[in-house]
Amino acid sequence: MFDPIQLWGRRCRSFWKEAAYYWRFIGRSMSQGVLFFAFIAAMYMYIQWLETLPDNFPYYWFTVPLITWAVAFSPIRTFLQPADRVFLLPVESRIGPYLSRALRYSYLWQAATVLVVAIILWPLYKVSKDGSTSFLLLSVFLLIVKWGNVLGSWQEARQVHERSRRLLRFIRWTASTSVVFTVYQYGPAIAGIIGLLWITILWASYKKTNQYPIPWEYLIRKEREHLSKHYLFFSWFIEVDHLPNRVKPRRWLASITGRFPFRQASTYLYLFTKTYIRSETASISVRLTVAGALLLLLVPDPNWKIAVFGIFIWMSCVQMSSLDQYHRYTFWLKLYPVDAMSKRAAIIRIVYVSLLSQWFLLGAVLVWQSRGSGFSLAAVAVSLMMISAYCLIFMRKKLKRTSLQL
Repeated sequence: MFDPIQLWGRRCRSFWKEAAYYWRFIGRSMSQGVLFFAFIAAMYMYIQWLETLPDNFPYYWFTVPLITWAVAFSPIRTFLQPADRVFLLPVESRIGPYLSRALRYSYLWQAATVLVVAIILWPLYKVSKDGSTSFLLLSVFLLIVKWGNVLGSWQEARQVHERSRRLLRFIRWTASTSVVFTVYQYGPAIAGIIGLLWITILWASYKKTNQYPIPWEYLIRKEREHLSKHYLFFSWFIEVDHLPNRVKPRRWLASITGRFPFRQASTYLYLFTKTYIRSETASISVRLTVAGALLLLLVPDPNWKIAVFGIFIWMSCVQMSSLDQYHRYTFWLKLYPVDAMSKRAAIIRIVYVSLLSQWFLLGAVLVWQSRGSGFSLAAVAVSLMMISAYCLIFMRKKLKRTSLQL
């Protein structure tokens, strides 16, 4: 007898049991302590920065993008598996309770994210704008908007045509941006009126499009993408046995490999350069660089600028350590007569070049903001030695140990 509620419970418990397994290893490696220290340091710098703000500071340039992201980014977690397109299709008419729990589960976790972001940005709002809106009223309004976005994301998932899905997603994000801006500028009353107008527009748009009853293929693909990010995060700290990949073309960057010499020694250099460019690792590298540069520009204290610089260099080193995991279990690579030493050399070279690029950009911002002080120059020099030691000593030993285990 098929019971959708029991199926949801089993899969949810299975996911969190696996996540707890990885979190235990992260706790043993002391990485949680480092992340906690980074969070405390960021909060301290944030408080120090608030004390230096002028009265006419345009706070909405920070609050609106962050709150909009927390509110509008609404993926639906379903825990669906590839085989479900065959085994659950006959009971599609009875899968409703399962999907209802998926929507509630997604909303609760994302609502917690909205509250955390709202709490962090509340001091900025109070310092920059003396409004009468209470935090409780603002939070309730944002949670209502979040639920609307979750329902909108579900309607987008049901779209038959990808073009319709992208258009509706763009409208929903535009609506969320305008509502968030209005609630922080003029209060919940006016924002509520604008929200009702957007709901009418979106409801009419959803009614005019072709929809699947249940978009199996889309939901399974999105679940696989989420698991890929999930395993990629844990691979920063420990070795993950299975690391599903999300491939993005990025043709304008992938053409770099066309400059490599066409010879056997460049096989792994070509493969892992393509892998790095097309995987989430490159996206994370870019995001870390941009976030680090913004913090270096915003943090007023020179000593904390150096701390931010060091933390982001360390985080970049940690996330690059997962590059060798992508093709660890690819059987076909073992059939080619290519020396394993060239694989280790290729990975180290790619990691080194990527870290040096981030080091150069963040170091340039640090030196510029610190006006070439001796401490900033020393921090840049020390970080260069740290990157070199990480790539030439730690990565070399790690790759050698991994190759012996296979």
